[in-house]
Amino acid sequence: MSKADKQQLRELAEKAGAKQWSWWTSCSFLRLTFDGERDGGALSAFVCADGVASVSCSEGVQEFIEAASPATVLGLLDEIETLEGLYRMHKATEERQMIDLRAEVKALRKDAELYRALRAMHWNNSPLAVVRNPKLAIKPGHDCPGDERLDEAILEAIAGGADRGR
Repeated sequence: MSKADKQQLRELAEKAGAKQWSWWTSCSFLRLTFDGERDGGALSAFVCADGVASVSCSEGVQEFIEAASPATVLGLLDEIETLEGLYRMHKATEERQMIDLRAEVKALRKDAELYRALRAMHWNNSPLAVVRNPKLAIKPGHDCPGDERLDEAILEAIAGGADRGR
């Protein structure tokens, strides 16, 4: 159902009044008809100012007409609006999560590239090498970069390796 259809239905229900309907209603003149295959018959009612002139329907059709009041329609439309709002909030949250995940994946890819480059470097021919037990193996005066300095050193070593390969 389109937004315009729902709005039109809401306006019609509000215009009809937000009360529960009853089968016995009074208005200047109203003819209700319902052709249904389920009961094999049709409902036909003529309503006049002083009461019902004739009614012919099954009990199920009568109960449905009484239940399908403007108040019921307005309640259903309110529930649809609530659910649509929840769906829009869910979609917005999902989109924000996707943006966050894409940023995280991008950062992880960068870290993975740096790690793979460092793994490919060997102590005998690279400007960087990983040392086990550095407190025992490295003497004062040696540089042991970490965090961002290590990232920069790896990038410099990659660039330097590319220059050597030319």
